[in-house]
Amino acid sequence: MEEELEEEGFVGAAGKLLTKMLNAAGIPRDSVSFTNVVKKHPHLPFNEEFYESVKVEVGRGVKAARIDPQRVKKASEKWGVDETTALDWLTRGKPKFKREIKPTYELDLWHGVLDQEVTLAKPEIVIAVGENALRALTTKVGISHWQGSRLRGHPHLDHEFDLVPILHPSGILRGQSWQDVYLTTRILERVRKDSWPVFPAPHVWSEPPDIADVLLFLWKCWTADRWCIDVETRGGHVVCFAVAANWGERWESMCIPMARTDAIHAKWPWAENHRVWTALSDLYEHNSRVVNHYLCAFESTWFDFYGVHITDHYMDTLIAFHLLYPELPKALDYCIQFYGLGNYHKGMVKHTAKSLKNETLWEYNNLDSIRTLQLSYAIDADLDVHGLRERYSTDRKAAS
Repeated sequence: MEEELEEEGFVGAAGKLLTKMLNAAGIPRDSVSFTNVVKKHPHLPFNEEFYESVKVEVGRGVKAARIDPQRVKKASEKWGVDETTALDWLTRGKPKFKREIKPTYELDLWHGVLDQEVTLAKPEIVIAVGENALRALTTKVGISHWQGSRLRGHPHLDHEFDLVPILHPSGILRGQSWQDVYLTTRILERVRKDSWPVFPAPHVWSEPPDIADVLLFLWKCWTADRWCIDVETRGGHVVCFAVAANWGERWESMCIPMARTDAIHAKWPWAENHRVWTALSDLYEHNSRVVNHYLCAFESTWFDFYGVHITDHYMDTLIAFHLLYPELPKALDYCIQFYGLGNYHKGMVKHTAKSLKNETLWEYNNLDSIRTLQLSYAIDADLDVHGLRERYSTDRKAAS
């Protein structure tokens, strides 16, 4: 309401918090232009007024093998439609629908106004504050996954620009989380310095490897600068693990399936599974520069069970991050966003989902290992800056 009266964005309580975070990041408020996605105060909650649930066809069912007037009549009564529609559904298959949340016609108009503002202003970088700004300028959803990422704006605009999403300060105020204030301030500081970690694009095995591919890749990792392993479990079994490694500018990641996601059927016969675990054990014996997030408390327990005994390691990124910032959350998503490594991918998979596809889990597993390996390099630099390299080495040996 205050913004509508003053015809300026971010002037209320949320605006004051945003100003404090900008100042803490070294960005004077008067050096920034502000605007809103919608230039009026909504009468209802934003999502109720500007988004609507729409039924969208996503496919069709099985076509009828035999069609006669009696069957059409029965289908019409069963489905509650006229006989013409029933005949169409029997002939082409009954349509399947799902509900999607889409912007209303009014919100589409406001998006057009925002596009014109960006085109006229020609900014080098745009800060998308909150979910609605993220959707309006990129069509992506999930501010908690995308915050701190460096993205590209809408490709259809005449002016190209970089975009960095942050949490909306009103959401931070509601959550009363000072850790979010700290993280958002750090993101804004990175924008000011234009300081973003850059890593080579990794080669990711997109198809399930065969046993020869697995053994060759694990053997190659003997000479890697460092390597990361991430385990996924279901029903008390390891269903897959991913290994990411780098050799200078070359980065690779392979997810190695050991069982289906229901953990009932093995990927390979027992003897070949044993060869994989033996090869992993050989890898560790020849190259102990392994990194992981939560290695000491979780992953190492599984490795012991399968005969891979990790007695030392290069870095547990959770322990290293805790040494640097003991007051901050230690979850992998927070660490990734803290160092500006990109979006966090956990939204693509729900660990309790019974219908989870194997391919989705493998992709997620690969991303976990790649991100953790990148994180280890970012933390390495931070340990040197804060003079904590020797202290971490002591903590690492104690944890092992």
